[in-house]
Amino acid sequence: MSAIPPTAATSSVAPPIPTLADLFSKQDFSNVLRANTDFPITDQKGKILVIKVQLYLDFQGKNTFVGFYVPHTPAVFDACAYLADHCDIPLSLGKNVPSGGRVGEITKYEDLVFSGRVYLYHEDELSDSQKGKLSDLYASKHLEVKFRGTQYWLLMVKQP
Repeated sequence: MSAIPPTAATSSVAPPIPTLADLFSKQDFSNVLRANTDFPITDQKGKILVIKVQLYLDFQGKNTFVGFYVPHTPAVFDACAYLADHCDIPLSLGKNVPSGGRVGEITKYEDLVFSGRVYLYHEDELSDSQKGKLSDLYASKHLEVKFRGTQYWLLMVKQP
């Protein structure tokens, strides 16, 4: 009897644990088309913070929504507040997407409606009070904000 060497299919190497940035850029909303770019902002101390910006285009649902990834920064609250006035940055990314969808069910980009939903992925924690203030700020601009921080990441990496 001879030993059979392990193959990739039989080895027990676990896949790498995704980071919050991975969830933002690769895994969440994998069923919709995405367009993305970097958006550098300057904080009050003059430090440049590069925010990742993403437009999600749901051609089957005929809508769009946006996401921002805020990397580690002590000014996470200020950065998230600043982004409430800059949803036009990701929305502008759709102008180069003429149409999408399944064969026989093609939808033009112009027919997609912005849902007002904004996903904020943030590496540093926001207090409940800060989340409340940000929710009120976004709501005052007819936007619905969803927070995806460490607690969200922990929930996602625990799932099989």
